[in-house]
Amino acid sequence: MAMMTGSDDERTVLLASGVVEGGDAGDGASAGSLIGAYRLERLIGEGGMGQVWLAEQREPIQRKVALKLIRSQLAGSLAEAYFEIERQALARMDHPAIAKVLDAGRTSEGFPWFAMEYVDGQPLDEWCSHHAPTQRARIELIIALAFGVQHAHQRGIIHRDLKPSNVLVSLIDGRPQPRLIDFGIATAVDNRQSSNARSSYERVGSGLYMSPEQYAADSSLDTRSDVYSLGMVLLVTLLAGEESDILKGLDPHTRQPHARIDASLRAPGREPALERLPRELRHILARATHPDREARYDSATAFADDLQRYLDGDAVLAVPPSRMYRLRKFVQRRRRLLAATGLVALALVVGLVVAVWGFVEAERQARKSKATSEFFATVLSGIDPELAADLDKTLMRKVLDEAARRAAAGLGDQADALAEIENVIAGSYMALGEYVTALEHSRRAYDLSTVLHGENDPRTLNMTRQLGRLMVDTGDVADGVRFLREAVARAREVGGGNDRTTLMTMQALGWALREDQEREEALAVLRQAGQGLMALLGPDNDDTINARFMEAILLADLDRHEQAIPLLTEQIDRLSALNSPDHAGVLNMRNSLAVFHLQKRRFAEAEVILKDLVPAMERVFGPDNTNTVMAAANLGGALRQQGKVEESGPHYLRALESNLARFGPLHTRTVMAQHNYANYLLDAGRAAEAFELQDTALQAAGGSLGEKHPVYAGAMRGKGMAAMHLGRLQQAEELLLQALALQESMWAPGNSQIIQTREALVKLYEKMGRPEAAARYRD
Repeated sequence: MAMMTGSDDERTVLLASGVVEGGDAGDGASAGSLIGAYRLERLIGEGGMGQVWLAEQREPIQRKVALKLIRSQLAGSLAEAYFEIERQALARMDHPAIAKVLDAGRTSEGFPWFAMEYVDGQPLDEWCSHHAPTQRARIELIIALAFGVQHAHQRGIIHRDLKPSNVLVSLIDGRPQPRLIDFGIATAVDNRQSSNARSSYERVGSGLYMSPEQYAADSSLDTRSDVYSLGMVLLVTLLAGEESDILKGLDPHTRQPHARIDASLRAPGREPALERLPRELRHILARATHPDREARYDSATAFADDLQRYLDGDAVLAVPPSRMYRLRKFVQRRRRLLAATGLVALALVVGLVVAVWGFVEAERQARKSKATSEFFATVLSGIDPELAADLDKTLMRKVLDEAARRAAAGLGDQADALAEIENVIAGSYMALGEYVTALEHSRRAYDLSTVLHGENDPRTLNMTRQLGRLMVDTGDVADGVRFLREAVARAREVGGGNDRTTLMTMQALGWALREDQEREEALAVLRQAGQGLMALLGPDNDDTINARFMEAILLADLDRHEQAIPLLTEQIDRLSALNSPDHAGVLNMRNSLAVFHLQKRRFAEAEVILKDLVPAMERVFGPDNTNTVMAAANLGGALRQQGKVEESGPHYLRALESNLARFGPLHTRTVMAQHNYANYLLDAGRAAEAFELQDTALQAAGGSLGEKHPVYAGAMRGKGMAAMHLGRLQQAEELLLQALALQESMWAPGNSQIIQTREALVKLYEKMGRPEAAARYRD
């Protein structure tokens, strides 16, 4: 039944189910009375503002409606204006979780009325008591309700009296559907005033469900007050019929709800009833009911989304962030995918053997310690190739872990050789994407060399480049930049500004500055390093070409493609002439050239490059190599952006599966692959899947890369676009505006990433019917 709510006498209240049809409700209306096209059947709700009748519409169609009348004694008063405001507010709403207004008018005596769809349902608390739904079903009801509340918020309406009795549940196609009713105080109350906070509290809300600021009669009430109420409705719904005694004595002005939930998380045993709720759910409840509204979810949608993450087994935002928590949730959700996609370990072992023997040969030629080659020969002779069939990436760790163990045990008296071996092991772990472990070995190598030779020795200085890069790769960007700045200063002091060690360390610093979003400084440093290497080694030296390559990437980052593309093309031609068109460096540079064309939205040009490049990379690197996979993903992008959506899908999926298996869920490459595949899903019409995967990418990027990172901003934009396609327009607006703000803090105004986000906002505002906002972002 529609409009049957609460216990406050200014609100419409549920009448006893035994009301006799045909009985007179007084106030000039009675069963059988005609109001417009409606015949009143029985009174189903009554409050200080008016009455709600079950009525039959006679024409132009026949149906049951809930008809709301204002009390005659309030006609012409301020209450009548409030009644009209409520009617207009409800008429603007169109959502499955809100009862619809169908018609409106005035009686022959001039009293206003409006007709709403009749909801033949039960209040939420009664429905839960009678049907005993599962915990999941209860949460799904609250999620659906929250989206209805968000719909009201988007139209400027704060309900202010959310409680179970104001939510009717009915079955639609066999599934429970909540309907939010009675917006009688959503806009205002009647004209009685009171300076007493308790009186105000009783008049405009229901105690247990009121936010602290509403209880305190805070004039700056906002939508987060309804978020608090939703949290309390969820708590009551979860505990209904089980541990309802825990609700006794709860009062918002004492801040007990949040305090008790928080105590259950921090001090096991203090709240045994609450502790029977899953820990993640309690984190959600604690955030929603936080007494400080700044600490709550910032919207009803954000609250609903976190509940959905809980149901889906994804990482919940309300849980304090930790890499282990998010990794555990990721593995739980994707256990089958992880089991199905592994590394071809034997090929990796062979690659490691080749790399190690190259190192051994270099050491022999340099007449370094004989112990180095003996050490690696011993390690490799202990590897059983048959283990490759079962151990995949674990075998690689076995090789390197064993190398480190034997190095520490067998070369304790040869610190010079141990330092260099630790440095090689660090590079091998780095190639596997095991950055934390690589950092440990790199730091040991650097510390050994510092003790043996001093921090200004060229051998130590040459180790700083790898150590500094690993600091950046493990998220310690600021310290990595500082460390490399100091290394550049020491190298310059030892060898001068034009020394090769100085210039190569500057190159590492420039790349670290790029990761720190200091792109202008990064470009200046890389340009200086490149010019110095060209003067010292000539334009055809590999180090010079690599430095100019990095410079071209920074120019593209800064949207200076008119400079970046010719510079990169020059390096490709130079390296091809020195080696061959299939040289590994040439292939990687061609991939970057394709990326530059993608950034400039020259998708056809990029496709031409990549369709030749991917097969060449498969020949040279192998099909599972990260460079090959990256080029395949870029080909997917070139195809998708030209509308060749189905053709692009396999390339995106290949990149996602490969990077997930090789690097794990938190690596930058994996996050980018998730983001790209989600873009494909959206274009393929699979918006719900796209939203979920963009959210996974966003959480991983936030945990491992930080919010001020292009991948984080890109995933946020992708999630916003998916939300737009799902009809969650307010959420889409919030996400896209946040993404744009992040991108504008990192990029120049003409950057392609900014342009794409602005284009998304144009589409959104056109969809929302806000042409002036669309024009602003189009300009």
